[in-house]
Amino acid sequence: MKRKLLCLVVAIVLVAALMIGCSSTPVSTSPTPEPAAPADTGGSSDTSTPVAASGDFVGSPDQKFFMNVFLVGADFWKACWDGFKEAADQLGVSAEITGSMEYDAIKQVETFEQILAQSPAGILVCPIDEDSLSLSVQKALDMGVPVVTFYTDAVGSDRLTIYGTSPENEGSMAAYWVAEQLNGQGDIAIITRPQENVARRIAEFERIMAAEFPGINIVQSIYAESDTTKAAEMTSGILQANPNIKAVVPFAALEAIGAAQARKETGLDFKIITFEADPGVLDCIREGSIDATVGIDGYSTGYFPLIDLFISANQLCRPYTDWRVNPWSPLPMNVEFGNELVTIANADVWEQPTW
Repeated sequence: MKRKLLCLVVAIVLVAALMIGCSSTPVSTSPTPEPAAPADTGGSSDTSTPVAASGDFVGSPDQKFFMNVFLVGADFWKACWDGFKEAADQLGVSAEITGSMEYDAIKQVETFEQILAQSPAGILVCPIDEDSLSLSVQKALDMGVPVVTFYTDAVGSDRLTIYGTSPENEGSMAAYWVAEQLNGQGDIAIITRPQENVARRIAEFERIMAAEFPGINIVQSIYAESDTTKAAEMTSGILQANPNIKAVVPFAALEAIGAAQARKETGLDFKIITFEADPGVLDCIREGSIDATVGIDGYSTGYFPLIDLFISANQLCRPYTDWRVNPWSPLPMNVEFGNELVTIANADVWEQPTW
């Protein structure tokens, strides 16, 4: 409850601060271009008047904001959705999560296009890769629908803000943890995923190992198709072929749970560190089948983008020109949240909140 109240206060302060600093109309010495018609958000019929005009911070339930992801049922999105939905509830608007059930870029594009057909007030999207959704995101923006991304970007689009964490920092934390656990010596295996932020984690991990810990050798790199069962089977196969492996590093949570299952089944002694503090990963840490994970604050990464979208959709901050004329957003271009190493010592702190 304390966290809920705190988030509400933060939301109100953020919007109020933006209004105080940004709501005044600048003096113009030249004719102002005739603004284009604003996007239909499904709210008040008088869409030419921003919510800020009357000092009203509360939106309409008819304003619907969407979160769009891939592997929509994965545990990782639950905390992000909690934050997104709670911010929507506090602001009095509607929210929905959609996306592809599979790890499939084409299907995610289809779900994004389905959102556009519903005249959304705004969209938060995590593209499966940095290119697949760029055209669709730009199409939404051209329609007047604000779009922000999280964790992965829509390169080439004019998306307003990207929220997330630094993949390089994540890869670095994992690399130094492995090096410490292995005293700088030993064979390891990694489990990869063809995803832009994951690729950046891996690149930094491998860079640090090569530059600072030449005694640690990555003897196997596998792709388990973002599937827990395949990750378990493939990890078991790696261990049978390389019984001297001292650590396995799955670069995403679904694969980590599979590697943990292989660890339990084989009974071999090796370390596992992964990324994301999903409920399944936390359970594995508590039982000892995963040693550590690089925690990512999914809740905040869902909560604040909804506020961003609300401000954009309702034109609450207009510091220089009407957004309908000037597409440059006054909101931050990049918001980065930190990471924390999660072990048995602090796993309970990272338990997904219930309200």
